[in-house]
Amino acid sequence: MKIVLAEFGHVWVGRVSRGQDTLRITDAACVRRWGTKYGLGEIALGGPNGDTMLDEIGSMDVELSRVIATIDCNEARWRRVEGRWTA
Repeated sequence: MKIVLAEFGHVWVGRVSRGQDTLRITDAACVRRWGTKYGLGEIALGGPNGDTMLDEIGSMDVELSRVIATIDCNEARWRRVEGRWTA
């Protein structure tokens, strides 16, 4: 479970696996609004909160050359309910 930061301000969260030239993100969501006081690390460690806005995507691939960074998430704080990530 990772938050993926890519070029042009794109931020996604989901289960990440690496291919030769891409990152595959499953159970993916676009992080539209962080909803935090302390940045992405806050939701990475504590999971989404009531102000976090996530747009479910499903599965996607991102070219490795477009990835800026990944942040490991505390998976115990993230759970799926009815196909959506929730606190």
